This record gives sequence, structure tokens and C-alpha cells, in this order.
Amino acid sequence: AKTGIYLSAEEGSFVNTNSFLGGGISGGGFESCVYAEGPGACNDNKFYGMSIEPPDTDISHVYVTGSKTNIKLHDVRLEATGKSLDRPIVIIDDSSYGNVMNGILGHTHVQADLNRNPGIDLMSQKSVSLDPAPVNQFWNGAFKGWDSVNRILPGWNVGQTNTDITILDSS
Repeated sequence: AKTGIYLSAEEGSFVNTNSFLGGGISGGGFESCVYAEGPGACNDNKFYGMSIEPPDTDISHVYVTGSKTNIKLHDVRLEATGKSLDRPIVIIDDSSYGNVMNGILGHTHVQADLNRNPGIDLMSQKSVSLDPAPVNQFWNGAFKGWDSVNRILPGWNVGQTNTDITILDSS
């Protein structure tokens, strides 16, 4: 299988602050379209106005891993018309933080710790990010992180009475 753009930094080396303007990754047979990894510093690599839209990928369209690794996708278009809805189009490993992504997410979802990656703000009909819409006056207006057992919702004082929160199946 193929990888579109592969960024990798070995321990003691770095792959930092590169910029990619425009372009598209499409077609079939990809493991990932953008793959970034450490263990060395592989951060602040920026992609502007890119379209990443193969029907499916073996892993994900975008995969980021490593404690010194992050990427910035600005004004991107991510689509996966053939990917099962239970498989993410973007995977940010828990070891990575500080990733920034904005643009359009056409299908499926993002798998990432949004508390470590609050700059992920992709528009979709199927999900919302941690960052609220510009007209929403409430922090965490998307109700991310609801703990129904302990009745804790980040950014909210839920209390014990007169509150009913129901999370619906995303399908």
C-alpha cells in the first residue's frame, strides 16, 4: 500500500516547519495519505488548502504519532466516501498534542484527544469539535467528555437535580 506524504524524524534529528501549499491526494490503495511520526521532533509542518479524498485508506487519511510530532492542516478538505462510518478519517495518537486542523470533514470522524488538541476544528454534518461555533457563547457547547456515572461535563456545572443529558447514537 502507498503513503501520500510521509514525515518521519529519527531520534536526534528533526523534520520541522515545512510548508505544503495546495495539492490533492486521491485514488486508491493508500495506507495513509499524510503520515507523521517521531520519535525525533517532527512538528509544525503545515499543509494549506489541500484536498485529501481517496474513497478509503487502510489506516486513516491522516495519521500522527509521537510525543514530539504534530501537524497543521489549514483549510483542508477531507473526504472518504467508501470508508465505514465506524473508522476514523483522522487518527491522532494519544502521544501527540498541539495538532491544528480546520476545513471540511466530509465523512466519518476524527479520533483524537481534543483536550490535548483543541485546535482541531473540522466542520462536518456528523460531528462537532471542542471549539464552539462562533455564535455559541458557551465553552464546550458540543458537550464533549460527558461522564454519565459521575455526572461531570467539562466546562459545565451540572449539579444533581433538574438536569437531563442524553447522548444519542451518532448513526
